[in-house]
Amino acid sequence: MWKHFDKVKDKENGAIWAICKGCQKKYPGENTKGTSNLLKHLKSCSKRGQRDAKQHTLPSDLGGNFVFDQERSRLNFVRMIMKLGFPLDMVQNEFFKTFVCDLQPKFQLCSQDTVQADALSIYRQEKEKLMKYIDNLSSLFSITIDLQSYGDNKMSCCLTMHFIDDGWRMNKKILAFRSMEHDYMNEAVKDVLVEWNIIKKVHFMFAEIAPPNSQMTREFRSKLVSQFPHMNGDLLCFSCYAQTLELLARDGFYEIKDVLNKIRGCIEYVNATPINQDKFREASNNVKLQDMKAASHDDPTRWDTTFVMLLSALELKEAFTQLEQVDFDFKVNPSAEEWKMAMIVCGCLKVIHKSVGSSSSSIDACFLHVCYIYKNLLSWEKSEHAYVCSMAKRMKVNLDRHWSEWSFAFGILLVLDPRCKLKFVQYGFLLMYGSDASKYLLEFRSKLTCMYNSYANATGYIASPASDISCLPSYDLDSDGKFLGFCEWLKVDPPKSDLDRYLGEPVENQDKVSDVLAWWRVNAPRFPALGKMARDFVAIPISAILSKSTISGEATKVNPAFNGLGLETIEAFICRQDWLESPENK
Repeated sequence: MWKHFDKVKDKENGAIWAICKGCQKKYPGENTKGTSNLLKHLKSCSKRGQRDAKQHTLPSDLGGNFVFDQERSRLNFVRMIMKLGFPLDMVQNEFFKTFVCDLQPKFQLCSQDTVQADALSIYRQEKEKLMKYIDNLSSLFSITIDLQSYGDNKMSCCLTMHFIDDGWRMNKKILAFRSMEHDYMNEAVKDVLVEWNIIKKVHFMFAEIAPPNSQMTREFRSKLVSQFPHMNGDLLCFSCYAQTLELLARDGFYEIKDVLNKIRGCIEYVNATPINQDKFREASNNVKLQDMKAASHDDPTRWDTTFVMLLSALELKEAFTQLEQVDFDFKVNPSAEEWKMAMIVCGCLKVIHKSVGSSSSSIDACFLHVCYIYKNLLSWEKSEHAYVCSMAKRMKVNLDRHWSEWSFAFGILLVLDPRCKLKFVQYGFLLMYGSDASKYLLEFRSKLTCMYNSYANATGYIASPASDISCLPSYDLDSDGKFLGFCEWLKVDPPKSDLDRYLGEPVENQDKVSDVLAWWRVNAPRFPALGKMARDFVAIPISAILSKSTISGEATKVNPAFNGLGLETIEAFICRQDWLESPENK
């Protein structure tokens, strides 16, 4: 009751008055006076109803009054749950109910079933809008597929589309999240692309299967190549740069696997007891390695930690040897020849480990690292040590296989970078292939020209043949004029394609151009056909080619809040969470 009255103390005589908040009429408010008069007044107060009504009509910053809308508020509440991934049962939480009631008493919280129904309705409406928007785009699309194995013969698939819109802005949209059996992966991907009506507009695909499964990858790739023959396998990738580095490193570790096991044994022995630690510390002091950091055990599932373990153990080699001489229980120390093997292989692996930092860097840096690694492999194949030759041959097989998957995409992206162009590719090929570089460059240039011609033919921007002489005047073939036609023809500048004109211009300064997409946004009108090609290829997600586990982020890790929901509802929440923009950005 007292929420309708204010207690006020009279400054002159100290009397307590109860003043109605509605009509300002006052009554004695001492506790001894009772509340019957106040209750009676509330029943008849004409201003009270008006005041209560005003509590739900709030002034707006935009002028006028805000009118509460239950349906609009409910749908906004569902959108918030979808975007932030809140659990659906929050609508039953007593503290949340109290909070909402205090915030807006008129808002009626809905049931979980209603939230699910509204979420599906919102998803279907937004999906229809997005499909219409995509239908009207003139660009082609890049697709990334994140596949996660779970249970027996089960997989989850998150399929994401990447494109540059008509305003030259980079976009990413999750199209689907599905659960399927291993044998139906390619059918599931095809179904999604058909459903979104983009199966003929996909020009690049990158797929990642976790945990890695080489047989499953080969089968999936083979089926997709047959489903998308226009890609010809050149723009269909199943391995990234970081994964390739890992495979090469493991090829090196394979050659010294017995030595690595002994090194692990050394570290385990030294750290087993405080006494052993003291003995090793004394041994380190005796060989003047007291300032060296102790070697730590590796995580065999992470090759970079194995490399760090190997490197630190080699730095402490003399300390381990000294410990072997004074502690007869220490029997796992590698022999001198084994330490030499480990040192030589570690020196080779340093070349690969230096490339790790570039796996999240620019594509030009990665390209050069691959070239340097390949150059070193050719040198290691001629090593006097049989184990180095064996390692190099195994590495080269792996690098050739994976390089063939993404080399064409690498090359085109470098050519379309105005700071690199074809000269950069030529430089890299010289590093890799030496005297054979021209053969590989000619092969790449031929594929590049074919790709450009497909865009030129589609857009109608085709240069006239240089041999066209229909526009030249004819001459009599007498003694004075028989060579005049040839001389005039020599004066005609041969027509050039967009690609030739672009490659003929000087390479842009690295400091001047920092954003390739921004450069093409400005310069595409000068190269109509090549600009269209650039729009499609610059949309390829570089992070997918360079680093693993960057395709769809956390999307494939289903939010625990979605447990128990139907597959379509989970897909609705995952997709809508990706699509929903902040109200401030609309």
